[in-house]
Amino acid sequence: MLKMADEWRQGDGNSPADGTVLLPLDEDQLRNEILERIDSFLAPFEHRMEQDRKRHFAEQAAQQEAAIQARTALARSRPNPAPKPLPFGVSPRGAELLVVDWMRHLGVLDAEVTPERSDGGIDVTSASTVAQVKHYKGKVGVVEVRELFGVATSRGKRGYFFTSAGYTPEAISFAVATEMLLFVYSAELGTLIGATPQSTALL
Repeated sequence: MLKMADEWRQGDGNSPADGTVLLPLDEDQLRNEILERIDSFLAPFEHRMEQDRKRHFAEQAAQQEAAIQARTALARSRPNPAPKPLPFGVSPRGAELLVVDWMRHLGVLDAEVTPERSDGGIDVTSASTVAQVKHYKGKVGVVEVRELFGVATSRGKRGYFFTSAGYTPEAISFAVATEMLLFVYSAELGTLIGATPQSTALL
């Protein structure tokens, strides 16, 4: 009878008394057998994980495509088209006119630019909204957003803020808490991006 050495556990390391011959332990073979068994055991789980991963990516792609189609359909149903890109940019006053076009595209059909010398900090107004436009490089801070919120509240209207540069985290947090609408526009690219979930939902 032959036995592998690892099957015989003798404290003194001597051969068994029954004459069994101990074969030398082949460590490489043993290691390979263990690895093969591990691979065989894990194979079904890895296959399932790969299938789950593919299904997750497919669902994500389908959701993104559905969102794109929904936004495209919404844009086509707007009473006013989105402003076209202006490759040479706009002046501060031109930015206000651009925002009027964007607000009308979003459904605020009576949006109008306020007179230059009597705006009281409000650049665009309508029966239900007031908007401020900041056409510069620095990010808009929470002070400006809070001031617009105060004006909008005092007039019983909803505040819209438009800038070409973005907002500080504090400004965004305040807007989310008060449901102010923050947007970032690019005259050159003809794009409008929501800076808060409430703003993005309108696009």
